[in-house]
Amino acid sequence: MQCRLCVTIMLDGMLLFASTERLDPFKQPEDSIVIRPNIVGTGAGQQQAVQPSEADTGLAVESANLSAELTNTYWKLVSLYENDVVMAEGQDREAFLQLRDDNRSVKGYAGCTTFTGSYTVKANDFNFGSLAATRKACPAGMETEIEFFQVLDGTAYFSIHEEMLTLLNERKKPAARLVAVYFD
Repeated sequence: MQCRLCVTIMLDGMLLFASTERLDPFKQPEDSIVIRPNIVGTGAGQQQAVQPSEADTGLAVESANLSAELTNTYWKLVSLYENDVVMAEGQDREAFLQLRDDNRSVKGYAGCTTFTGSYTVKANDFNFGSLAATRKACPAGMETEIEFFQVLDGTAYFSIHEEMLTLLNERKKPAARLVAVYFD
């Protein structure tokens, strides 16, 4: 979901504020438009320092330079909590997810078992509904699966940059990164 009619406020080439909501391009000139920008940085050309904490980072969650769409794309899991995900020896296949836009369903493979469920999305707010999984024990991939399900359960936002999907928690901190994969 690319934000085609969003507002950004810049100073000396640095992004300070950005809206994360789509604006209706068909509004009539007499209709008012409410813009709610989020803080991205601070003034005087200095980027806002983000300290680790339990509080919301205050940063805007925005997708930019999209080469891939959120839905109807095969998203391969490449990192969890900033650690690379590598297939374990004996693991059947790579961890992935796919989101369908026609019925808001999700399906995927978590490292050991397949899963299905639902999701909701509004602008860059993103949540997974209840997920059903086969939940079997596997000789390989269990560690990835446990962490992947924790991430999916705690996802509150998403961001896409080019062909990289980032799932963020409620504090707007990256929890997982997935890359778009295309098949011939």
